[in-house]
Amino acid sequence: MRLMFVDPVPWDYAPDTPYARPLGGSQSALCYLAERLATLGHEVGLLNNTRTPGVVLGVHCFGLNETSRECVEFVAGTDVVVAVNDVAPRTVQALRSGNGDARYYAWIGHACDQPAVAPLRDAATRDAWDGLILASDWQARTFCDSLGVEAGRVKVLGYGIAPPFAGLFDGASITESKPWPPTLAYTSTPFRGLDRLIAAFPTIRGAIPGTRLKVFSSMEVYGVAAGEDEYADLYARCRATDGIEYVGAVDQPSLAGALSKTTCLAYPNTFAETACIAVMEAMAAGCVVVTSDLGALPETTAGFARLVEAPERPAEHVRLFADAVLRELLERRAAPQAEAEARLRAQVDHMNGVNTWQARAGEWARWLSGEGAP
Repeated sequence: MRLMFVDPVPWDYAPDTPYARPLGGSQSALCYLAERLATLGHEVGLLNNTRTPGVVLGVHCFGLNETSRECVEFVAGTDVVVAVNDVAPRTVQALRSGNGDARYYAWIGHACDQPAVAPLRDAATRDAWDGLILASDWQARTFCDSLGVEAGRVKVLGYGIAPPFAGLFDGASITESKPWPPTLAYTSTPFRGLDRLIAAFPTIRGAIPGTRLKVFSSMEVYGVAAGEDEYADLYARCRATDGIEYVGAVDQPSLAGALSKTTCLAYPNTFAETACIAVMEAMAAGCVVVTSDLGALPETTAGFARLVEAPERPAEHVRLFADAVLRELLERRAAPQAEAEARLRAQVDHMNGVNTWQARAGEWARWLSGEGAP
């Protein structure tokens, strides 16, 4: 099968980029999936704003405005085209002009209330695509309920953990790698609850002296330079708070190494996510997870996390979250080591069994070959 991913976002990246520097979640997912599909023997292309076309990790990379013979022929022979986070009819019309025989899908990571997917309220826009690929059952329900998307036109194909997070504890103890006093981590973008965590942290550290928090967060994943990051004040608050180390966004191998030695992902999420790679990867790294009962997080965490109500009033949210983190940490600390190890092992095994990109690539390949395609 020949498959082409198309991403109009104005970033220069290739399938090896997330191994070397921070990259947004949708683009990282695309990179890992494309690489894995190529290893399964499929011909895979990526049409984006790369400045260096070529074959990277087995994926044929082309520039969006490229008119080379190789690019034109690759597009003309493609069986399936997948556009990332772009539902505009003009997009699929332009793509079909180069190959009218392919199937065309929009792969969407956005929530139903985001402006980028508002055009789907129009039936003609929905009909321009052969189907939509979504990241969770929660996202699918909201698209159907809020945007009028027909359930039969949706395929749910979940995200996965970055390859550096796979098999971190093969043959090794998980609990022995987790420090006490605990080390907490925040690994999402800054606008999804970092302010609440900074406010909650002194309470947590006061109850468990020596607790540390490492913040792996910035807008660099979206290509925003440090000098233009609108959340600089949040990072300054991190640096000014006793026990918090502001690290910033890092590449995936570095993050996997850090989280494997982290006790807890503390994520007071305030932004309803359609799926949550940050939580998946923390679970694969053996972290206990405390996060919000919001969006697709209950689905993503699969019963392994402590979920907290996320009230709109910041002070109430901060209080509830700090209390939940303390309960989780102290209960885990009081549990016999064998019990704590077994609980973390079940969580890690679940992530490695269900949510690797190797497994996801197999799901995509089976679906695209005709098993249940809308």
